[in-house]
Amino acid sequence: MRYLDAIKQGKDRVRESMRILNESGSLSYPLLFLKFGKADFEPVGEENLYSVLEDRDKRAVVICDSEGNAKAITPWMEEEKTNQIVRSLVSLGIERYKGTLKMPR
Repeated sequence: MRYLDAIKQGKDRVRESMRILNESGSLSYPLLFLKFGKADFEPVGEENLYSVLEDRDKRAVVICDSEGNAKAITPWMEEEKTNQIVRSLVSLGIERYKGTLKMPR
């Protein structure tokens, strides 16, 4: 796939992931448009799974594809707000990603 085509398709998929987080009650920020660590240009996957990052007493919710490519993230927040977002995602049928996330550091 050509670079610009892959970016456009990835951007559309990230936008959808951000919309899901926004409708679940949080702001969100984009992360990856292309699959992490690939030599060719491949957009992130269409699937939407969630994961929760933890750092001390704060948490962030990430939406990723089935390979763990992180597409969107919430700001760091308190545990209770994170739990509310996770409950909303689960009610939408979004499952938890259990692998290692691929995201910029």
